[in-house]
Amino acid sequence: LISTSDIKTFYSALHCLGRFSETFWLQCSPRINGQAQIRLSAINSTNSAFCMFAFDPDFFLNVQTESNQKIECQIQLKVR
Repeated sequence: LISTSDIKTFYSALHCLGRFSETFWLQCSPRINGQAQIRLSAINSTNSAFCMFAFDPDFFLNVQTESNQKIECQIQLKVR
């Protein structure tokens, strides 16, 4: 859950990732002191450029996971 004031920041990160690749990786690290950290990353098609955003656990209003292990998924991103 993201606050309305942070939506623009999150959108800007997604837009930046879209300049590197059509897909990005979302990673959620195990909880530390009850908080999980979210990272978004992308690498270009020639593997010559990398971009990553690591969000402070306080950036999100609420992050819930059922696992104590790192969760990763690749997401298709379409930027116009």
